[in-house]
Amino acid sequence: MKKIAVVLVFVPGLFQSGVAQVYKKQTISYLDASGAPSKEMNSSFLQQRIQLDDSMWEFDFYRTGGHRLKSFQFNDGDGNRLNGRYVSYNLFGVADTIGSYENNRRAGRWSIFTTKGRLAAEQLYENGELLWTKDTVQLKRESDSMAALKDSGIIFTKVEKEAEFPGGAMAWHQ
Repeated sequence: MKKIAVVLVFVPGLFQSGVAQVYKKQTISYLDASGAPSKEMNSSFLQQRIQLDDSMWEFDFYRTGGHRLKSFQFNDGDGNRLNGRYVSYNLFGVADTIGSYENNRRAGRWSIFTTKGRLAAEQLYENGELLWTKDTVQLKRESDSMAALKDSGIIFTKVEKEAEFPGGAMAWHQ
């Protein structure tokens, strides 16, 4: 009778799933529907607080037994000063808003998505001030309309007309 030796080789990371991650410095809190601390059995929400480094914390909010609702980063462990990535999620767990904060103000490009995950709008912020918004859903509708009109052979021309005041310019000056 021959004996066969079996050698198992362990490759780190090979069997890890992307769902859960263990952090060295994290706390889990359970909250009721009003946001007050509660016991796990009576909770509506779960708050995960992770210390990423000496000056950065991430707070993740989940529906108890469900998808993540929000994720944002702070400069302080108390969550008073937003600084870093911000993501909110729809009821299906798909990101619906992605942006970032600098010194507690919106900064840079923000993206807003439809429930199907398509880009609906983009916004650009500087020091918390909205500089511009681009509605990509409206742009898509307009480009579809323009393509349909082009195919139909209908051509529109834009005509501008100077505004007139009743009674003419002399009435305007009185």
